[in-house]
Amino acid sequence: MRNREAARYARWSAIAAGLIAAVVVGVYAERSFQAARARHEAPKAVPTTVQQKSAQFSFSKEEQNRRIFTVRASQATQYKDQDRALLEDVWITVYGRDGSRNDNIHTRECSYEPRTGDVHCAGDVRIDLQNANSGAGTQTGAVGDHLEIETSDLSFNRDTGEASTPAAVEFRFPAGQGRGVGVTYSTNDSTVRVEHSVQFDLNASAQTGGAPATASGSSLEIRRNDRTVVLDGPAIVKSGARELSADKIMVELDTDLHARRVVAEGHPQIHAEEGHGKVAITADHFEALLTPAGWIDRVIADGNIAGTQQTPAGTNHFSAGRVEFSMIPARNLINEMTATGGVTADLHQGGDTHALKTDALRVKFSTPQIAGTPPGQPVKSSMETQRVESAETLAPATIESRTAKDTTILQAKKFVAESAAGGRCLRPIFSRAASCCLWQFAIQSLRARAFRHSQRAEFPSMT
Repeated sequence: MRNREAARYARWSAIAAGLIAAVVVGVYAERSFQAARARHEAPKAVPTTVQQKSAQFSFSKEEQNRRIFTVRASQATQYKDQDRALLEDVWITVYGRDGSRNDNIHTRECSYEPRTGDVHCAGDVRIDLQNANSGAGTQTGAVGDHLEIETSDLSFNRDTGEASTPAAVEFRFPAGQGRGVGVTYSTNDSTVRVEHSVQFDLNASAQTGGAPATASGSSLEIRRNDRTVVLDGPAIVKSGARELSADKIMVELDTDLHARRVVAEGHPQIHAEEGHGKVAITADHFEALLTPAGWIDRVIADGNIAGTQQTPAGTNHFSAGRVEFSMIPARNLINEMTATGGVTADLHQGGDTHALKTDALRVKFSTPQIAGTPPGQPVKSSMETQRVESAETLAPATIESRTAKDTTILQAKKFVAESAAGGRCLRPIFSRAASCCLWQFAIQSLRARAFRHSQRAEFPSMT
């Protein structure tokens, strides 16, 4: 009996011990699971090289209670024993000293040195330059209205506000796109400069006669505070068979950042192939004044103007001190040309030569309609279709004609010529690349017309 009760007691004791052990194991297992989950959900331990991590980071530069620029990052990691922080998803927004700009520099990752203020972004960088009042996607056609630059290896300094890179750059603007090597950007004077090997393509438009153009130069500078764009030479602009070259080509912008004045200076030259001839012209200074819509209003060539045209019949010459063209509104076609200052024109036809000399000359041009233009539609025409409608000297003039047999010299206070229907007019010798043209003078028409004014003419010699 006692043995039976002892065995029963032993069994109950064993069961109780097992239950207690199971409870203890369960409690420890639950605590171990909770501890593991807590370790998993807890923030990762900061590496020994990292001092601090922050989810947001920004700093700004202000002058006279106006914010000049702000640098923002979605995350910053500060490293121990290094004066360096790693910035991720970095935005640099530039407002300018007058708050007129909304420029943004964006990249994925940059290294920031708080002591020196240097920010270096080794990866791809995008720079978006526009006015504060320009909405996204604004397309006004101005060179300076909206400029996008893509490059890499950019450095920015917090104290100087200067950004620069020696890497290749690509840029886009409403009128075209281009490329170069190296770029600098100043937040202080809002100047963007492409340092080397600049090339860009200009889109075809009504203002360019439907033809695209290309340009190249040693450097390109956009001075946004002064509203000027400068292409340093050797600067070359090409459109078809026409080419303009100069030491410097400058574009001035109006308050709405539309081009209003274009200047080529420093040995500017124009070369073109027109029909069966080659044309070249040089001057000290070329200038074009434009309307806000981009049409040329007036063109001026100033100082030592010399033009030549090579044809199968010979070489023709034109020279003057100053030539000014007034243009037909919204057409980029010549309405009138006025040349002053030692004007000379030489025409070669076979073995004959004809020369005009005067101090002032005015030529008016006609613009015949190209066949096929529907009635009621705007007249379609081009420089090649323009003809001399009339010409007159505005000062005493001399006409000299030489043939194999004789020489004729005519002098008068004024010569006037009017082109007859189908009358021959000389080819243009100023390139469309500069959006204007010089025309040789129709001396034979002048000579025929001069005899009608013989009562006013003097004939000092006739052989």
